[in-house]
Amino acid sequence: MGRAATYGLPPYPVNFLIENAAATLSDADELALKQTFGDRIRIHRCGTMRDTFLSNGFYEGGGKPWFKSWIEVFFRPFQEHLALTDGATGNRYDNTPAQLAKAEQYVRNLLKKCGERDDIVDRLKLPLPRYEEVLDDIERILRVMRNRTDHNLQGFELVTEWRKDKSDTIHKAAELAGYSDVEIASFEIWDRIESPAERAVRLASGTKWWRPDPAYFCHLYALKHVLKFKISNGGITFEAKSLKRHKAEKIMENLVFAAPPHDVIEKYTGVEVLCYFSDDLSCAHLTKDGRHICSLNRVKRIDVRDEKALKKAAGEVHQRRLSDRNVLDELMPQRNAKLAEMREENIGLLKDAGLLGAEMKKAERRKEKAAGRALRDFSDSSQLVGTAALQDGGEGGLEDFSDPSELI
Repeated sequence: MGRAATYGLPPYPVNFLIENAAATLSDADELALKQTFGDRIRIHRCGTMRDTFLSNGFYEGGGKPWFKSWIEVFFRPFQEHLALTDGATGNRYDNTPAQLAKAEQYVRNLLKKCGERDDIVDRLKLPLPRYEEVLDDIERILRVMRNRTDHNLQGFELVTEWRKDKSDTIHKAAELAGYSDVEIASFEIWDRIESPAERAVRLASGTKWWRPDPAYFCHLYALKHVLKFKISNGGITFEAKSLKRHKAEKIMENLVFAAPPHDVIEKYTGVEVLCYFSDDLSCAHLTKDGRHICSLNRVKRIDVRDEKALKKAAGEVHQRRLSDRNVLDELMPQRNAKLAEMREENIGLLKDAGLLGAEMKKAERRKEKAAGRALRDFSDSSQLVGTAALQDGGEGGLEDFSDPSELI
């Protein structure tokens, strides 16, 4: 998006041709581009062969590199330039520099000894480039490739240059207008192919480009992920293996975020949403079709040695279960009353018929005592941090049948 910020976008659609594996975009990045720029940016993927039948009786599959020759033409010299930088791994294992493994081990040992002393780390002299140095190398290589003229790319025009002698600087053809034919005959004049940068300037001249405000697309730089919305263990979980590297670091543990309100859960469960993460991964912003749904705070791991934090977490879980149960009570308000009424009616019927034996009477008394004891034990559930006191749900209910042997 740096080019969109610097040069803008043309009035016609820009086509991105990407691969399916290496030089590609994630589903989240592709969806975010489409939602942000619409038809101004179009994404095309290279074709693949699937079970193509050959004359020898076998099938073959794979990519179609001839569909993306300009990508290969760019990637080859780019890799050759990168191979000349410190820390290059080589194109194959047997072409890896012999000292690279030991250099990497040396750097790891140094960083381990420094611990969290960033001030010491910044002063270390390392045999391998730092992340910022790698970025500088990439920018330098791209600058060289944009200005190269020793290529055979199609669609490029010839540029005329000249100089008076070997000590003179190189001039453009337009500057010859001030000289006579006799003088021009003594100059060194030659033609060369224009560079990619020069061609871009030529094609852009006379075209009104749209340069969007950075605030319009700044969200595209954030870590993002496409997720089928569902609630598990009281929240939303993003698996680490499905997330890309963030800030040049690999995400090692699953990211868990608090559950949204019930109306959001009811509306979006099973629906694919696009999630954007804050830079510190403390918050996830859920969107659908470019519209913001809600923002969720990250639930971090609890230190098992922190008793206060454990009580608070237990209270939050308890409160969440109470809230879930209240939702169910609203959906089935008569359930508990019907079960209690059914039980009392059956017991009364057996009593009147003289069929309530000693064992059943004993079990009934035991259940009544247990119910009374449970109410006393949880009469003040606010002792759990962050929870409200338990409400008496009335007599009867599904819990009355926790012991199958007591079924009538």
